[in-house]
Amino acid sequence: MFDLATLRLLAEWEPIGPHDEALALSSANTFAAALNRHSDLKAEIGDHTYNNYIPVYVYMPAEVVRYAEPNGYMRANYQCVLLYFHHLAAVAAMGFSSWGETLRADGTWSSRGYGALDLPELISPSQIPSDMLRARISEALQGCGYLVASPDYLRQDAPQGFEPLQRSEGMPPWNKLFHLLFQFND
Repeated sequence: MFDLATLRLLAEWEPIGPHDEALALSSANTFAAALNRHSDLKAEIGDHTYNNYIPVYVYMPAEVVRYAEPNGYMRANYQCVLLYFHHLAAVAAMGFSSWGETLRADGTWSSRGYGALDLPELISPSQIPSDMLRARISEALQGCGYLVASPDYLRQDAPQGFEPLQRSEGMPPWNKLFHLLFQFND
């Protein structure tokens, strides 16, 4: 997918050609908007302040698990397909994840916890079990110009001498292409 020179640029948080964070955010917004046009599907863009990628959580509202707690709080758990849109190249990672939130008794937001991707969670679009969800995600990806890197590619060893400039997602050691491409700076 990427040659050594391109991987070196991405590892050092340098953009590929004209691609930059603004273009990545625009692409993620285009992707999310395409999915949010369907009433049975939602896409939520997560916080990406310290990342070199933008997380987008895609879920079906009908499958959200909600339960009330004795203190009146309401908890919700969202099983989702999570995509990481790289800030500096038109490449994404995809996998299964979840996120959850707690609402106070008065309906105001209390807290949120977001899932993340690591090597075991990575999938290709063909592994999405719902035909409808798979088709809509594929169509939305075509509309925003991003390609999903295959799990096999992302699980390859990073080239000798390469390592993440910052911390990577997932558990160390960060020695795979996934870790090189998807990093955060905390």
